[in-house]
Amino acid sequence: MAHRQFIDIFKNHVENQNERILFRYLNINNDVVDSVTFQEIHIQASYLADYFLSIANFGDRAILIFKPGLDFAKNFLACLYAGIIAVPLAAPRPNRSNKKFNHIFQNCDPTLILTNISNLRDQLSEADIKHLKFIDSSALRYPSNSPNITHKINPQDAAFIQYTSGSTQLPKGVIITHENLTANSQIIYEAFCHSTKSSGVTWLPSFHDMGLIGGIIQPMFAGYSCDIMSPLNFFKKPINWLKAISEIQATSCGGHNNAFQHCVDRIKDDDLIKSNIDLSSWSIAFCGAEPISSITIKKFCDKFSKVGFNSASFHPCYGLAESTLFVTGKIKSKPPKILSIDRESLKKGVVQSCKNDNISQEIVSCGIAFRDTKIKLLEPQSQKEINTDNHIGEITVLGKSVSKGYWKNNKETKQTFPGYLKTGDLGFLCDGELYPIGRIKELIIVDGQNIYPHDIEHIVREKINTDGQTGEIAAFSSPDKQGKEKLIILIEHKEKNMNEDSKKNICKLILNVIINEFDIKVDAIFLAKKGSIPKTSSGKKQRILCQKLYNSDSDEMLFSQKIYPNKI
Repeated sequence: MAHRQFIDIFKNHVENQNERILFRYLNINNDVVDSVTFQEIHIQASYLADYFLSIANFGDRAILIFKPGLDFAKNFLACLYAGIIAVPLAAPRPNRSNKKFNHIFQNCDPTLILTNISNLRDQLSEADIKHLKFIDSSALRYPSNSPNITHKINPQDAAFIQYTSGSTQLPKGVIITHENLTANSQIIYEAFCHSTKSSGVTWLPSFHDMGLIGGIIQPMFAGYSCDIMSPLNFFKKPINWLKAISEIQATSCGGHNNAFQHCVDRIKDDDLIKSNIDLSSWSIAFCGAEPISSITIKKFCDKFSKVGFNSASFHPCYGLAESTLFVTGKIKSKPPKILSIDRESLKKGVVQSCKNDNISQEIVSCGIAFRDTKIKLLEPQSQKEINTDNHIGEITVLGKSVSKGYWKNNKETKQTFPGYLKTGDLGFLCDGELYPIGRIKELIIVDGQNIYPHDIEHIVREKINTDGQTGEIAAFSSPDKQGKEKLIILIEHKEKNMNEDSKKNICKLILNVIINEFDIKVDAIFLAKKGSIPKTSSGKKQRILCQKLYNSDSDEMLFSQKIYPNKI
């Protein structure tokens, strides 16, 4: 596979297993309501590619906005065949500003909008879409034979543009070339030991990098079958994901850390037993996005070992859209490596091991780099390379998976891609393995100490017991008038009418935990309604957006009640 491009590799699978099911779509009851074989999707994508090129030109951009299902995969593949640059996007939310959509439309200047949402044109009314051609491929009739698409794709041609979430600034379009796509697919294929005998179940959004590369592209590249369900299906009934894995004895499935925690929190032991779930086939449970919690790993493995899940299958990964998706991952068949680190040493930038639970913090390894990918750490201030283990620095990446930059954004491209990828993430290396610990921009610096917000969130979540009254927690900092950083805690509550005693109790618990564990002062605690903490499409907390909205006193920031210092 090493010297061919993604399209060639997929077409080879079409020739060798043309009648095999590639994708099936499951409804909310996990019933199969649609399916497509390798040959069928090839014919349909070839027909669509031919049609696209009759109304657009090679290299034009096409916006892809689809409801969950199989139409996205067909249209994305068609864009690759045609040399049309795909731009996957989430559907706009009702009654929300289209500012980000307007920016993306102006930035990528699309010719086509590919969709199966009937009223999408109305939802995009604020954007400049008069000149665009809307195509609903679900209404087309496909021939039994595929047309011949003759033009040759250059490895350096852009395959698609992946727009970042744009939580605190306008979204940036990451350019992913055909070479990037092929190289990263090959890395995932080898790191996960995939083959045509593998199988998957994905609920991840196809417009997001993990859902697109891990859930759509990798089955095509490796030549295995994958069931697709909607994100809503998973979040409403996470047990449906496990049922689907069990039903087909899937081998390779995953998501972000919060998804695994969601399974732990929402799935009852009795339901597991009643459902006769068997997870013994699940050999690659890939987990990425947020810094990965050792607590989540242990709880997930403990809970689901009862139905056959093997802890060695848990596969922490590190990656980002600017490197297509995957950067590092665990070696298969070995349990996740977790280091117990002295918390004070983390604050100073040089980690030291510690076995005292009272003063230690567990950090999860995200494994090693594969093939041509190279990881280097830079000292954040001096930008000098760090050549010593256990020293915290900015993670940088070099390799064929790394994007060549942002679409029509030279300033950001020069800053982020100065001959390599500056990820903006902090981490350290130990025995050749990468331990990511957080974003540079989210680092909380209080009284000269470096504190990582997810560490505060995880410990507060574990230490306080509010009988299910609280939900997500976000920790971030904000400068006072003298420029000194203040620690702010935002905590969601599930109770509509929480009494004053409960609020005081939550405050005292949080204050005690943070003083005891981190020896720092909390300046303010806010209660917010469930679902108020902003997140990206992949489930990452947008702490910088929390900070921005807090500083601007925006009505969008649902800090519904300040309960500290007011309440104590």
